[in-house]
Amino acid sequence: MKQQTKNRASFLRFSNYSKPKVFITLAIVLIAFSALVFIAVNWQTKQSIDEIRISGTKYLFQNELLSIIKPFTVNKSDSLVILKRIENALERHPYVEKAVASFEKNHILNVDITERIPIGLYRNKDGTFDYLDKTGKIIPYRFIAMFSDLIVITSKDKSTKYDKNIAQHAARILAELSEPKYEDFNYKISELIYDNTDGTYHLLSSAPDYKILLGRSDEIENKLDKLQEFLHSEVNSNLTDADYQIDLRWHNRIIISKLI
Repeated sequence: MKQQTKNRASFLRFSNYSKPKVFITLAIVLIAFSALVFIAVNWQTKQSIDEIRISGTKYLFQNELLSIIKPFTVNKSDSLVILKRIENALERHPYVEKAVASFEKNHILNVDITERIPIGLYRNKDGTFDYLDKTGKIIPYRFIAMFSDLIVITSKDKSTKYDKNIAQHAARILAELSEPKYEDFNYKISELIYDNTDGTYHLLSSAPDYKILLGRSDEIENKLDKLQEFLHSEVNSNLTDADYQIDLRWHNRIIISKLI
């Protein structure tokens, strides 16, 4: 009995002595943890992206692109930003052909943009227009001053629906026509027309008014070279003001005839 009383008294002395020590230990642990959290947050803040630089744009507004990029970078350090996600998000923009994101020192995010360049205006079945780029991809129309005088692509049958194959062949023709060596006459071309009956294309020009038969889009460079040679020839300068048809479908000849 005396031994039990002695043990109990020892336990009580130990307990009374231990409680303050436990509280002090917990307090030290909490202070240390809070300090580590503060250091971590402070480090994270210093590692966050300070600047986003966008290059390569000629007509797209940077604020429009920043609104796509920022959700991937807000309150994130360089190491937590996944560049591929930014690139994929930007490339879903109809006017962005390619995006390349990279980090520079001092926490700067660089984003290089390759814009889609419209080369024609594609006339839809309902009479509205969209842009067509060099790959044949349709781009939703918005007014852009530098693309206000593009060649109109249309079909002889106005009820024809959009056809990817037609668009790609049209893009091939217009891409070649936009080459610098044809700049002395390509500005006179107003329309590229697809003939649904035989799958061929022809151009319409003004001043003078010519209907230029191209046939299919194969050997388009050869056909345009012949057209350029004819337009600079004496034969062309001697033509009257009547409307003419220029047939470039033949391999080594040009056939000129009056339009009735």
